[in-house]
Amino acid sequence: MAALTNNMTTIPLNAEDTALLKSVAAHEGGHCVTAAYFKLNPRAFIGGPRSGIVAHRAGTSLENAAVAFAGVISEDMLKARCPGRTLPKIELTPETFARWSSDMIFNGGLEDFARHGGASDVRMVEAEPRKCESAWLAFQILTLRRDQLEWWADLLADKSWRRFREAQIRNRPDLDEIECVNRFR
Repeated sequence: MAALTNNMTTIPLNAEDTALLKSVAAHEGGHCVTAAYFKLNPRAFIGGPRSGIVAHRAGTSLENAAVAFAGVISEDMLKARCPGRTLPKIELTPETFARWSSDMIFNGGLEDFARHGGASDVRMVEAEPRKCESAWLAFQILTLRRDQLEWWADLLADKSWRRFREAQIRNRPDLDEIECVNRFR
């Protein structure tokens, strides 16, 4: 469990917030790695365990869909799936990727993802007719750059965790998604 030391007082981050923060950081880290691969100049901000955003230059429809898919793929690659998201039901590995992506695209995975905070990513995926290709592209990029993915996820989690704990110390509520986007601009 994460904790923050402030004036010799350690304030723990509860288990639910720790899991959410890990998931959001993995997700946004995946967007960053994939957008950087396409030279789309990503910028990330996580406002707390429940809010994150990556802004990047517009790419092609295929590139944008791959960047969108990268978030959910990274959650599963780093075993940090958003709590509550249940599909696809199989573990993501190179051997299971075809079935995982089929379940994600054709068997309710995108709808499940949209219900758990991924609606904007799902819109980007749905705008691309080559969904399977965009998922495979994102998976290949993240597999080959896993060290960068882990670095981004750790960096984003650490920065966000500190921001979140400072907000709690000052008795401010966690940043909601709208506030997170406004602070990022």
